[in-house]
Amino acid sequence: MIQLDRPRGETFLVVLELVALVGEIAINLIALEFLSWGSHGATAAIAGIVSWCYILTLAVLRLYRFNSRFTQIPKLWNHTALLYGINWLATILLFRSALVHPRSTQAQVLMVTNFVLVTLLALIALTSRKGNKAVILEHEDGIEPSREPLASVLSLATFTWVDAIVWHGFNNTYELSAVWNLVAKDRAAAIIEDFRQLQKTSKLAWHLLKYFKGGLLVQAFWAVIGGFFTFVPTMILKVFLEFVEDPEATPVNAAWFYIILLALSSCFEAVASGQALWIGRKICLRLRAVIIGEIYAKSLRRKAAAGTDTILGTKKPISDSDPPPRNGLIQTFRSLRRKKKTKSKIADVSNTSKNDSDSQVNVGTIINLMAVDSFKVGEVCAYLHFLWASTPVQFVMCVVLLYRVLGYSSFVSIALMVAVMPLNLFIAKQFSKTQKKIMAATDARIHTTNEVLTNIRIIKYFAWEIRFGQIVNEKRRTELKALRNRYILWTSAATVWFGVPLLITFFSFMIYTLVEKKPLIPSVAFTALSLFSILRIPLDQLADMIAHVQECKVSVDRIEEFLNEEETEKYTQLTTSSRTEGGDTMIGFDKATLTWGSKDLVSSGEAKAFRMIDINTRFSIGNLNLVVGPTGSGKTSLLMALLGEMTLFQGRVHLPGSHTKEDLFEDPQTGLTESVAYCAQQAWLVNDTIKQNILFATPLDESRYKAVLAACALERDLQILGSGDQTLVGEKGIALSGGQKQRISLARALYCNARHILLDDCLSA
Repeated sequence: MIQLDRPRGETFLVVLELVALVGEIAINLIALEFLSWGSHGATAAIAGIVSWCYILTLAVLRLYRFNSRFTQIPKLWNHTALLYGINWLATILLFRSALVHPRSTQAQVLMVTNFVLVTLLALIALTSRKGNKAVILEHEDGIEPSREPLASVLSLATFTWVDAIVWHGFNNTYELSAVWNLVAKDRAAAIIEDFRQLQKTSKLAWHLLKYFKGGLLVQAFWAVIGGFFTFVPTMILKVFLEFVEDPEATPVNAAWFYIILLALSSCFEAVASGQALWIGRKICLRLRAVIIGEIYAKSLRRKAAAGTDTILGTKKPISDSDPPPRNGLIQTFRSLRRKKKTKSKIADVSNTSKNDSDSQVNVGTIINLMAVDSFKVGEVCAYLHFLWASTPVQFVMCVVLLYRVLGYSSFVSIALMVAVMPLNLFIAKQFSKTQKKIMAATDARIHTTNEVLTNIRIIKYFAWEIRFGQIVNEKRRTELKALRNRYILWTSAATVWFGVPLLITFFSFMIYTLVEKKPLIPSVAFTALSLFSILRIPLDQLADMIAHVQECKVSVDRIEEFLNEEETEKYTQLTTSSRTEGGDTMIGFDKATLTWGSKDLVSSGEAKAFRMIDINTRFSIGNLNLVVGPTGSGKTSLLMALLGEMTLFQGRVHLPGSHTKEDLFEDPQTGLTESVAYCAQQAWLVNDTIKQNILFATPLDESRYKAVLAACALERDLQILGSGDQTLVGEKGIALSGGQKQRISLARALYCNARHILLDDCLSA
């Protein structure tokens, strides 16, 4: 459901702005006419008239923005709101001067009135909806839309727009219907589609930085502002202590002004830091959506291979001491019962396959990439402004201010920081090495656990629980050992990073008092202590970010290595014309040579890969075609070659499969589309009901559905099952027998409206 939400007082607020702007112009005209602000104030009055007339013009354009002539002028509201804020900040100091040192009664009245009107304009900009325009809200699947587009600038700055959902969670138990939906631009589908519009020309890390550079720069802007405001309380403390030491040197009203400024500076620093973190979190979620989407898409485009498993980050396949190969844990356990001689032969074969270019990462590693690596990369980018924006600004500001307070004694702090830099670099390298070991151990543990859960029925049948429990525990112990080493390294690094500020404080004060012979008065001592305390913040952030960036680098390299794996050529192979000269559909091969190995592997002659050479075959359209042969003769490979899963060296493969589902049209006579359905030798089911496994997200045709059930002999099975076709099959069909799974898989292929069906020994179970 689409809803158009208009702000309250959409036109009234603009009219109120116009009245206030006319009042501002009138005040400046009076000040210019009577020289209320003095002879030198005439220039200021003229400048005020010009600027307020310009803002008045913008406000009039906003009032008539529905006129077609002005619809192309972008972001008028943002422009006027920014000008209101700048004018309010400039007017504060003039307002204070008019109260403390009034030039005349008329000048004071004009300035007070000017301040009131500017404050009114600033409040309108802060409290009205950002843009003061109608917003389209989309209610999707009963989920409430986000309130962020409806929020005002003040609400966005203080995050009060989330109060409603927070109070709801405080008073009630959260349900999915109570959680707001994401803004359209923050949804995964929109982000991934936009990301793929940017052509990749460099490494993954630089490509991601290029895409998110806009958000990162805005985040850095707020981080720099927050970094500057961090030192305002310290400098105000210095001025206030100087006032306490010498009250005659500073007016009392100035002291009150400093106290008010102390509170305001903390508020500004909190707002700036909050916005930087908020933008970082949004980048984090968008980045995770991009990475997970790309990993998922890559897993669908990967080339089917039966090589060894690859450990990401090491550029080599696994050896005997690494996670089990693709033959599975069951076969691995059985192989443990063989003789040592057989083991040594297997080890030799494994070692000779280390250079196999067909090695791929396993399912456990892919899960780890989506769950762990994407999280680490996203979390680092959420706080990346600490490393390249906030920390450098705070560090430079701290050194400069320490020099102004302590003089040459502050150079001790710089010398100590430079001396510690090699140690920081060494720690960073150790973090990188440790993280690689942790991720490799985590991959092995997830892969082993996944294998155990997949084959849990066989393990229970043969009472192998204890042995396989030991295998899983061994992988976990390896992971815990790597984690223990990382935390030991982290503790050692934290000791260094936290100890450096203490040494800097001690040696700086020692040089200041004993060498320079200067008195350590309160305005110097407390200000320096405050600066040293602030110095600990960037050093602490630097310590955290060095460790996390190294972890992020390892994860990005692992993700990129996976994304660079060889992809299937099916989408290229199947784009060739699959029709004869007469326009009829064609399925078959033209002088095709295919293999399961990669082109580099076979052309190098290092391995004797299975190949089908110079195949010329035409299958009869609309008739039953049988491929018969002994086990291992290549029947399945022939079907996989038709589907584009094998590597094509030369020749052509013809199969009508180059169009997407949306581009296919049903034949008005048969109701079928020019596409292909495939039923594999091993049944593939999703964790859903039997009915949904057969329909597979296609519309329900009751008569066709019943005919398919009868053709696949599923009617008796549905009578036996308590819930009929609403029975949940479980993960990989674990709740069904082998024959039932195979019949459901066959029913799915028959129910779809594809004209051609490839069956690979579909009755094998």
